[in-house]
Formats: sequence, structure tokens, C-alpha cells
Amino acid sequence: LASAYSLLGEQESLNQLLERRTETAAGLADMLSDLGSWRQALEFYNRAIGPESRDAKRLVRRSRTHRKLGQLELASADLQRALAAETDPSGAFDELRMAEDWSSASAFGWRLLEEEPTESTHWLKLAATLVKAGDREGHAKLCAHIVDQKSPTEDARDSGRATKICLLQPDAIDVARIPSERFERELDQGAGTTSWRIWAWAARSLLAYRQGDLAAALQYSDNALTEGNMANERQHALALVVRALALIGLERDGEAEADMAKAREILDNELQSLNLRSMHDVYMPMILIEEAESLVAPRQSRLRK
Repeated sequence: LASAYSLLGEQESLNQLLERRTETAAGLADMLSDLGSWRQALEFYNRAIGPESRDAKRLVRRSRTHRKLGQLELASADLQRALAAETDPSGAFDELRMAEDWSSASAFGWRLLEEEPTESTHWLKLAATLVKAGDREGHAKLCAHIVDQKSPTEDARDSGRATKICLLQPDAIDVARIPSERFERELDQGAGTTSWRIWAWAARSLLAYRQGDLAAALQYSDNALTEGNMANERQHALALVVRALALIGLERDGEAEADMAKAREILDNELQSLNLRSMHDVYMPMILIEEAESLVAPRQSRLRK
């Protein structure tokens, strides 16, 4: 109804409706924001957000609108209010990740971790966010937090996740501190679903690569790629990229480029239908592709000379 009043220019009727229902103003603001009508969106966000509002997600959305309009101080103020809000920070965190505002999202990711320090899904989301924000120190801090937790030593899923996260960048943490034993043991015993085993082999491949065992990295990535089928392409992307890193280490750049091309194709398709649940699964291999490209680029430059 609000949308109809807005489109028809029935301002008085719209005002009366918005006075009765604040949620209507917020919904209309979201719709206008999605359409890129930033000034109109801001008008309705201002109606929906009062001076005492503690809705972190709504404040983040208005912050984004301010930023689009070049109102950077107001955008920053709304983000600070959102951080200070006592509501669940997950909505604000997800909103900022989808907008690829990595630095702002990181602050809410840390808030989530404070509330649930052992939740490994938060580890995954925050790790990708920190690296995309260029926060190497923050990523190292997260890894130190993770290896101090008990669950990676007891739970194969958390063990694999901890390994993958802490190896996402080179030298984020001493490889010897990574609690990989539990997931490696389950993998060797043939345990787990197909999807989990693909992730686990890819994580084990990355571990071998960071340890300098390129032959093992190739073998483990090949193991990941032989599990599953076309429905598991998103999981296969990580294994392809780690395989490419190992091939670059062996100076087999042509094969590495082919693997990276396959991974890029998978990830490009995933980006078309990106959702919050799978977002970190897409950005982690993308981060490793950047590392692979940085390693192979100097050699290609020398060859062109």
C-alpha cells in the first residue's frame, strides 16, 4: 500500500500510513535503496529510525544510504550507533558483507565473536571479511583465538575449519600450532559426508602446501576433486586453487593457469547467486587466487622480456 501511495504521489495518505506503522517506512526505505533512489530512501529511513533506535541492521542500512550520498560523517555516526546497540549484530554484519564494506563489517564480526567465541561459522565469516579488508593483523589475531579453543581438538568440522582459516594467508600463524589432527584422522578413516570430505581434502592440501610439501598438496587436492560431482563445484573451487598454488611451486605454470581458470569460472557463476550462507566459501578461494596470481606474475613478466 505504501509503495502504491508513493508511486501515485498520494503524500497525505502515505504520511498517515507511516505515522501508524514505522515498519512500513523502513520497508519502503529498503525498497527505494534497492532501486538506488538514495535521497528518497533516506527520507523514509529518517522516519523509521528515531533518536533512541537500537536496531543495528536498520542503522547500518541508513549508514550505507548516507555513504552513497557522500554524507560520510553521518554514515560513520550511524555505524557507531549500530555498534553500540544491544541487538543481535549478525544482521548488521551480514548487511555490510553483502555491500562489500569489509572494514565496517569486521567490527560487527568481532562483536559476534565476543558473544559466541566458539562458533566456528563466525570464524569462517570473519576470516574472509578480515582478509578482504586487508587486515592481516586482525586475521592473525583471529587465528590465535581459534587455536586457543578446545573444539578444534575434539570436533572434526571445527578442526578442518580452523586449518582452512589459519592458512588463508601465509605466515598468519605458526603452522605447527594449527589443530589439524582431528579432521585428518577422520578423513583417513573414510568418515564424513561427500561435501565435508571435499572441504577436508582441500584444507589438508592447503596445510601441505604451507608446510612446503608440494607433492602431498597435489595428491590431496586431487583427492578432493575426485569426490562428488557437478553439484559440488563450489567445494571443488578451493581444491583447484590450492592445486594451482602447488603447481606454481613446481613451476608448472601452464597447468596452474588452467586450474585457476576453472576455479574462476565456478566462482563467477557462484557470484551470480551469492547468498550469505555460502559467501565465505566463495571469497576464500578468491583470496587464494590473488595469492597465486601474485606468485606467477613475476615469472610471466620475465618471460615476456
